[in-house]
Amino acid sequence: MDDPDLPQDQHDHALRGLTTIHRFSGLVNRFWKALLPILEKTRQASSARLSVADVGCGDGYLLRQLSAKATAEGFDVQWIGYDFSATACKLAANKADAAGANIRFHQVDILEAELPEEVDVILNSLFLHHFETADVETILKRFRDATTQAFIVEDLRRTVLGYCLAWSCGRLLTRSPIVHYDGVVSVEGAFSIDEMQEILASANIHNTDICKRWPERFVLTYRH
Repeated sequence: MDDPDLPQDQHDHALRGLTTIHRFSGLVNRFWKALLPILEKTRQASSARLSVADVGCGDGYLLRQLSAKATAEGFDVQWIGYDFSATACKLAANKADAAGANIRFHQVDILEAELPEEVDVILNSLFLHHFETADVETILKRFRDATTQAFIVEDLRRTVLGYCLAWSCGRLLTRSPIVHYDGVVSVEGAFSIDEMQEILASANIHNTDICKRWPERFVLTYRH
């Protein structure tokens, strides 16, 4: 999935497979539950429009779903998507336009540069397991420095059950060979909660909460 030379049809097929897995796993509802108190607090305080960015947004599925929920609840939010892949950004923009969602997308390599603008909240899903420990520390520091309120991360936990779920569910839910391969490799590269806590301590990032979530994932929340 991270190969910039991957043919677009294979990339699109893999992104569709990931969307199916996201629906099955309940990803959107977990992010909505975490984001809702911030939205309500902003509205009650009559504060300026809340800005929310998804780093590693893929085809923009999470942003589209959250945008629809926020609109239905009457929240005014500026939505932004960042991804390393130009293909993903183009696909995400097309899907957002088709859905009538007002979302901006930009190609960004977060290891090469800081995010181009400060936002209130950063969301990040199934992303950190692609990187080595030192890179994860850099990424989390950039999340902290680019936000005014919080960042919320959901990622895989490296467990035997997680490996089995990635192998079996990947094949049940999608025919994409890229997803089949990436799923198990991703679990192998994932972090345990103890390892993530060590990374946070090394990065001098405090005010965090980490909790386990199904299916073999964790949710990390940092608040300023």
